[in-house]
Amino acid sequence: MPDRYFLSKLLLILLGRELASHAGDAVLINMVNPGFCKTTNIFNGFPFLEMAGAMMGLFFFGRTPEMGARAVMSAVDSDRSGHGKYFESGQEGTLSPYARSDEEAAMQRRLWDELVEVFESIESSITKELV
Repeated sequence: MPDRYFLSKLLLILLGRELASHAGDAVLINMVNPGFCKTTNIFNGFPFLEMAGAMMGLFFFGRTPEMGARAVMSAVDSDRSGHGKYFESGQEGTLSPYARSDEEAAMQRRLWDELVEVFESIESSITKELV
């Protein structure tokens, strides 16, 4: 289960970037990593010793909720050139090599198409403004 946390972060970045490409200038869309905040609850499903070690790390090195909120606000406060970007520690972050690859671009589009299909099966024409 813990390995899914990192996969879910990647999926959010891919979907966020694709959404930003469809939204145009109507709204500012960015993805934010507020960092390892003392409010985080990512330890569910971890073995006890790993969880205990991570909790100690959080206690000594975790960011305060205020610091995490500042990181989020930096993405909200960015100018239009920041549209569709990934922010980390209050500035534009560096994505992994995979997240910058051609393979990623294909996966991003596939993920988007599958999500649109799911949404359309729930409510017809719900995504017509974005697609």
